[in-house]
Amino acid sequence: MRNVNTVLIRYFGADWNRYHCLQRGDGMFWTGEGWSSVLDCARTYRLHKDAQIACAALQRCQYGGKPMRTFKMEVVVALVADDVHEISTEQLAEFIGKAVRLDVESSLYGDGPVEDSFVQLQLRLATLEETQATRNRF
Repeated sequence: MRNVNTVLIRYFGADWNRYHCLQRGDGMFWTGEGWSSVLDCARTYRLHKDAQIACAALQRCQYGGKPMRTFKMEVVVALVADDVHEISTEQLAEFIGKAVRLDVESSLYGDGPVEDSFVQLQLRLATLEETQATRNRF
């Protein structure tokens, strides 16, 4: 992991007391005003979502204004429960928004398929809708 352009969300602490910070590919940490090699100087975020927002802002500064193409692909979500019909789409979307993390393994492969490219993935939970299941039981 030596790509200075790569920014990762790192976490530390126990599951019940987790904090997040942003780390660049060369090991430097985001302080909120610049980069430091000292972890103690890193800006910490209580929620992964807050770290994602900060990371997106840094990526916007880095890649903003470049030409872009968008692609769409399907993700299938199976919901299994005894009372599955009583769980609303809104409850499922809320759970997915909190529990699912979709990212690019930039520490191994970089930000995109070629030099100076960037891939950003999004879950658009507002588009979540129920479809016809291929079977009734898991």
